[in-house]
Amino acid sequence: MTNHEKLIARLTDRLAVDPELQMDVSRELRAHLEDSAAEFRQGGRSEAQAQVDAVKALGDPDELAGQLWVGNQRRIRIRGLLRWTARVTLIPVAILVIVCLLFSATSGFTFMGLEDIPVGFDGPTVIAIAERSATISFDTGVRTVCNAAFGETTAYGQVATIPMLSGATLDHVLTFVDLDPGTTYHYRITATDIQGKVYQSEDFTFTTEARQAGEEQTIWLALEMGATVAESSSNFGGASNDEPWGADNALMAVRERLGPTMVMGTTRF
Repeated sequence: MTNHEKLIARLTDRLAVDPELQMDVSRELRAHLEDSAAEFRQGGRSEAQAQVDAVKALGDPDELAGQLWVGNQRRIRIRGLLRWTARVTLIPVAILVIVCLLFSATSGFTFMGLEDIPVGFDGPTVIAIAERSATISFDTGVRTVCNAAFGETTAYGQVATIPMLSGATLDHVLTFVDLDPGTTYHYRITATDIQGKVYQSEDFTFTTEARQAGEEQTIWLALEMGATVAESSSNFGGASNDEPWGADNALMAVRERLGPTMVMGTTRF
């Protein structure tokens, strides 16, 4: 560091509370010292001597540092107020801009169609249909993970997913469960490839099978209705059928799960 730079750092040390002001004052001092040294060189001084004389010409460093501090107090206060005003004004504006950009990006987002999948899309095909479930299959031209929104209207409201034990695949089989008999369902497939590209289908429909007349039962598979366990291979811990871990509890669990669709009688496990 030259003598000039050492002096400038010493004179502006207290102005470090406002780094920009410190830089401005340093530039002014540097320009003044360079002009002064040039005059001394023109008077016949050597380069080294001209720098020394330029420093001496400024006067007492401590006194000058005090003058610079006092003389810039007003500038420091004004600049501080301006910085505070800028923060108060610009930070909310910046937040608003970010929110607007995010909203714009979200609201303006569009899915690519299944026809945009590289190598194409094949399906969907309904491969199984029952009163309470339906199964579809389809192929994607690239490896994807898929799900399908479904419901009785195009508002959907439910989502069927495919267990992806092996990750993204080309061949997909998806089952809709807990459906109502004789009901038309809408569904829409969404596929995401390993690059994060999202594809979405148009609306498709299927209709579950109607329940056959006389098929619905009103008699519960229940012990209190006369159902019995004729025999069981074993009970946990060697318990008898009517103990907590016995077959009677298994019968009750089956009844609770299947509901009133089983006929009262003797059941074999």
